[in-house]
Amino acid sequence: MRDRIVQTALRLVIEPIFEHQFAEHSYGFRPGRGCKDALRRVQTLLDEGSTWIVDADLKGYFDTIPKDRLMGRVEERIADSRCWRCCEVYLDQGDGGADVA
Repeated sequence: MRDRIVQTALRLVIEPIFEHQFAEHSYGFRPGRGCKDALRRVQTLLDEGSTWIVDADLKGYFDTIPKDRLMGRVEERIADSRCWRCCEVYLDQGDGGADVA
């Protein structure tokens, strides 16, 4: 339960910092966006005459991102070392649980 509270607090801090940099037509795990928004976008593209729609979901891709480079980018945008240290702990935990509180 404590981890969920910390994760939610962390998301509330970092989401506004990074959200505006994400691709406009990316819908997964984005605030105020969901699968119905993606379907509406597909319908719009089809109505405009598009004949190809490509959806990519690369399994395990996040595991291949160099964590040191990712954390370097996080540290560039977030001044509070406690905040980016929490991010680092969650990245280092893999699929297991972490106690960051």
